[in-house]
Amino acid sequence: MTSPTANPVPARSTLRQRRFRRFLFSEAELSAHAPELEAALTPVRDLWRRQSVSEPEIAALYIKRFLSVLRPRDYRGGPHGEILTSTPHALSPTVGEFAFLSFRSVPLAVNRALVAWSEGRAALEIFDHVPDAMTILQRQSQGRRVVTCIFEPKLLSRHVEDARDPLGFALHDLIHADHFFRFRDWFEGQKDFYQRTLARLEQGDFAHILNDEKKARRFEYVIADMNSHPAHLEDCLSSIIGSSSGL
Repeated sequence: MTSPTANPVPARSTLRQRRFRRFLFSEAELSAHAPELEAALTPVRDLWRRQSVSEPEIAALYIKRFLSVLRPRDYRGGPHGEILTSTPHALSPTVGEFAFLSFRSVPLAVNRALVAWSEGRAALEIFDHVPDAMTILQRQSQGRRVVTCIFEPKLLSRHVEDARDPLGFALHDLIHADHFFRFRDWFEGQKDFYQRTLARLEQGDFAHILNDEKKARRFEYVIADMNSHPAHLEDCLSSIIGSSSGL
């Protein structure tokens, strides 16, 4: 994988963006459009299973087709004005749209992640189910992230874990990918943090945390659902275990 960009690391606040909505579509909306969603996404699932196109292309198609069903009139916006690629002709037409255009309810972090993934600057892989926290920790310790694309027709009409609709969950994963891969120093620091945390977990250092339901939930959040400045990750873990020793 090509290293993340060497752009100067910004102050922490500049990487934080407007809060992403917890869900984009209600379960009533999803149910009302369930047959259309199945018809639009089943061919994408088949392309993914046959490995007929690249995974970034699958993710881009997933987003566009989901939006085209739920927001057919206005899902595609105008140019977002950011320079996300220096090699536009190397991108597939679908991913290429994200390099230049905005899409309804899609933060720019998603566009950045898709382009970086397509250009080999981010190591991502698609899951068709929500992985557990340990799986995500293992992937992050290897410098990888997961993008969940729900294809199962019965699951398309309901919210998945964390009360997000399927599209919102995929976008949420891509936002995390942007936070993980965008800046090289942050990427290396996060990967080191996850490697050390995984090693300590396997040695049993966090048994007292895992036996406490409240602390276990906070711990899982840090190892699987928090991509941030490495120092912030360290602080959060220290607050859970009640001591900074060994960090």
